[in-house]
Amino acid sequence: MVDYQESESYALLSYNRIDGITLSERVQLPNLSRRALFHTITELSGLLQSIHDRGVAHRDLRPDNILIGQKGEVYLIDFDQAVVTDARSASKIDVFGETIGAVRPCVSVRRLMALIDQEREYDSIVSELAAIWRLGAQSDASSPGRNIAYYRWLFGDIVFPGERDWHGRWSLMYGALRDILPGSRVLDLGCNQGLISVHCMLYGAESVTGSTGTPPSLRRLVISRTQRA
Repeated sequence: MVDYQESESYALLSYNRIDGITLSERVQLPNLSRRALFHTITELSGLLQSIHDRGVAHRDLRPDNILIGQKGEVYLIDFDQAVVTDARSASKIDVFGETIGAVRPCVSVRRLMALIDQEREYDSIVSELAAIWRLGAQSDASSPGRNIAYYRWLFGDIVFPGERDWHGRWSLMYGALRDILPGSRVLDLGCNQGLISVHCMLYGAESVTGSTGTPPSLRRLVISRTQRA
């Protein structure tokens, strides 16, 4: 439970203890896989977007201020340099490392990856995601003739353009799937860019099968079971 107290001489912000290790410590462990790094950047990107939507810029984005929980969840700590601004400015300050007026930025997310010696891996992941987005933009499934991907996604300091905000969509999905996802087997019908499939795997699914189209026989089966339920 967060508590805030203010007096004439000081201000105090308190919150629950988080059991985890810093990002600096996490990258020193021998089992940091590409999947784990991808998950960390994904969680951090969503967390930053969440606070930026509220007009808050953290301004001290460094490895020792990012905690990794026991299940890979990401937390931001140490808000003593945070400022309240607007969502657009907050994103520029934290994500891209820009100066806004008199407000100085912290390091960009890409610079953060360099600080933990993961810049090359980060660039490789971004390059692969960019290729996926180019393919997604060519699909007529959701935006015929418009050459735009279905989802818009902030990953690190890269905004992959699209029609719908993925962070908000996944937040709703994960809230419903959180308790049943670990160890589950998922069938993603009409997977489009595969974001649902990828995130289900990142957040605990044992296996995921994505289908870009739904055969009529399977569609009838799904509808029939839904009606009985």
